[in-house]
Amino acid sequence: MKILGVDPGTIRTGYGVLTGRDRDIELIDCGVVQAPQREPIEQRLLVMYRGLRDLLQRHQPSVLAVEQPFVAQGPRKSALAVGEAHAMALLAAAEYGIPVYQYPPAKVRKTVAGYGGGGKEQVRDMVSLLLGCSLDNYPLDTSDALAVALCHTQQIALHELTGETAAPLGRKR
Repeated sequence: MKILGVDPGTIRTGYGVLTGRDRDIELIDCGVVQAPQREPIEQRLLVMYRGLRDLLQRHQPSVLAVEQPFVAQGPRKSALAVGEAHAMALLAAAEYGIPVYQYPPAKVRKTVAGYGGGGKEQVRDMVSLLLGCSLDNYPLDTSDALAVALCHTQQIALHELTGETAAPLGRKR
């Protein structure tokens, strides 16, 4: 199974591509889609959308795992913008017919780092350990996206153990 993990943002969207299952996971690609900070939101969202489409076309993943939008504090406008970036990921996946699985940030952190309230640096360190590589030279958005992909691999393994099937976004089991 090939998974594209996405951490949506309005200036940087992190991505990580993993392949394999269970404990045999391989890192294929990771990084960020970067939009010009001074551009209007609609132009930044277009950059994100095109970047995600390029990744989907290049890597042809089986699924897209995306972090659900969450803004603990700050203006409502910020939360709306993150939601719009999230929508770009959903739209790109829909265009390519790829099932989408969403995970709340706390679930991603708990699955990967063992604690739902862990910081981004703790997540980066655990993702590096689990994948056997250093992510120190990458933005934290990258390790967040890889954490979402790793979370998905763990959820699939859990569902296989329990005999359940995971339902993609918008589909009932």
